[in-house]
Amino acid sequence: MIASPYTWLEEYTVKQHWLGGIKVNGENFTTLDGLTETLIPHFELIAVKEIPFVIRETKRKFQHTVSEMTIWRKR
Repeated sequence: MIASPYTWLEEYTVKQHWLGGIKVNGENFTTLDGLTETLIPHFELIAVKEIPFVIRETKRKFQHTVSEMTIWRKR
């Protein structure tokens, strides 16, 4: 199982190492595309689900985000 909101930021990860959130041949290449390309030789994608969550930043400020969860089975 992998769950992530796919928040790619260059301050943490060099863009050339991003799994998605980029353009490839002028088309959007999502993180799910990148995960699938990387994992499909060894794993089967079983399910994809959106998981909402909230991060409390201050006493009165919250960040609502949606994480994408993928479930994989080893081949």
